[in-house]
Amino acid sequence: MLVLKTHGWGDPAAFLDRHPDTHCLVTIRDPRDAVVSLMQRFDYGFDHALAYAAQGAAGIVGAARQPGSLLLRYEGGFMDQATTIDLIAGHLSLRPSAAEMEVLFRRLRPDAVQAAIAEAERQNRFPKGLPAGETADPSTQWHPGHVGDRLIGKYAKLLDRTRQAAVVARMAPYMAHFGYEA
Repeated sequence: MLVLKTHGWGDPAAFLDRHPDTHCLVTIRDPRDAVVSLMQRFDYGFDHALAYAAQGAAGIVGAARQPGSLLLRYEGGFMDQATTIDLIAGHLSLRPSAAEMEVLFRRLRPDAVQAAIAEAERQNRFPKGLPAGETADPSTQWHPGHVGDRLIGKYAKLLDRTRQAAVVARMAPYMAHFGYEA
C-alpha cells in the first residue's frame, strides 16, 4: 500500500490521472483552522501558513473527486471513533478482526500518536535541517507537532476578519467543494 499526502509533494492531480484506480482516503478540515494550526504548531507566519494550506487544497479536492474516495471530516471527530478503522478497512477491501481493529485504534489515538512522535524524536528518526512542519518520520509520515490542540472554530478568535477573508478568498474552491461556509 502506498500513502501519499497532497501537501508537500509534486502534482497530486497528475498522479491520480496516471493511476485512476487509486483508493483515496481524504481528510479535510476548515482551512481557516488549518492555517491557525500551522501558525501555532510550526511557528509559520500567516502568509506562509496560508500558502502551504493552499498548495495542497487543489490536490485534496482532486482526490475527493476520485471515484470511490472516502471523505473523513476533521470536524466530525473521525480520529476519536473506533468505527473509523472499520470504515477505512472496508474502503480498502481489508477484513481485519475486531481485535486487530481495536489494537490499531488504540495505536492511532491522538495521545498514542503523540507518544510515538516523542519516541521518534528520542530515536532521531526525523530528517535534520528542515522545519518541524516539513519533516516527517519516514515510516509513519508523522511530524513533530503532528497532533495539535484539536480545537474546532479557533480561527474566529485567532484570525482577524481581514485574515479570515484572505483564507476564504484563497481557498474558495476548496471551501465550496466541501461545504465550508465563508
